[in-house]
Amino acid sequence: MGGNLATLNGLLGTPWEPRFQDAILLWEATGSEAFLPQLERSLTHLVQSNAFEGVTGMIVGRCPDAFPVEGVTLRDVVLTLTERYGFPIIADVDLGHTDPILTFPLGARASISAAALDCEITLVEKSVE
Repeated sequence: MGGNLATLNGLLGTPWEPRFQDAILLWEATGSEAFLPQLERSLTHLVQSNAFEGVTGMIVGRCPDAFPVEGVTLRDVVLTLTERYGFPIIADVDLGHTDPILTFPLGARASISAAALDCEITLVEKSVE
C-alpha cells in the first residue's frame, strides 16, 4: 500500500487512513513536498503515528527533488527514521510522479528482499483476473 508521502500523512486520523499492518509501504515525493526537511517531517509523522509498527517492507520511489541539505541526504533521513525497524528497504524505484514509471498493484500480496545491491520485488498473487 502507499502513494504520495504528503497524501499518506493527510489521511492519518481520517476514515480513509491506510492500513499499514502487514503491508509493504511504498511512497514517493516530488516538488516542494520533497524538500528534505519537509520530507523528514512527513516521515517522522508516520513514525510517531506508529504507522511503521506493522510494515513488513518499504519501497521508496525516486524523489528527484529531494536534494541534500547541509550534507544530509534522503538516504540518511530514511535510514535514520527506520533504523529501529527490521524491514527491508528498496529505494530509488521508478514509481509515482516520475518518468519512466512502474505500476504497482495496490492491495496485491507481494514480498520484497533487499541485501546490498541484490533487491527483489515479487508479486505473490495475481493482481487482476
